[in-house]
Amino acid sequence: MVASTTVRALPEPFGHVLYASLAVGSVISLAGVFWPGVTGALVERAGLIGLIGLSFCYAGMILVVNGWRGTAFTVFLTAFGLANLFRAFQISREIKELTAARAFLNGGDAE
Repeated sequence: MVASTTVRALPEPFGHVLYASLAVGSVISLAGVFWPGVTGALVERAGLIGLIGLSFCYAGMILVVNGWRGTAFTVFLTAFGLANLFRAFQISREIKELTAARAFLNGGDAE
């Protein structure tokens, strides 16, 4: 049984898929945090991109299925997705900076 009444209103497999996907995306992102180098940043960003899509899709689905009763959870999922989006942009910017610094140190062009 799914934990919240808001998610219980979704069709049968969607609540379980939501929680399982949140767990998988979070594990991928955390694995990237502890993975060394640029590869870790790319893995973290991949997990975040999955969480972004999942958050926004489920926020829309919960709002459609539950109406005003699902507003609080919809706002939470939207804020979670926006936070992940912000972090993914930060990671992209840091990767570009690292690439430019590596090219500068190697005497190459940053492009």
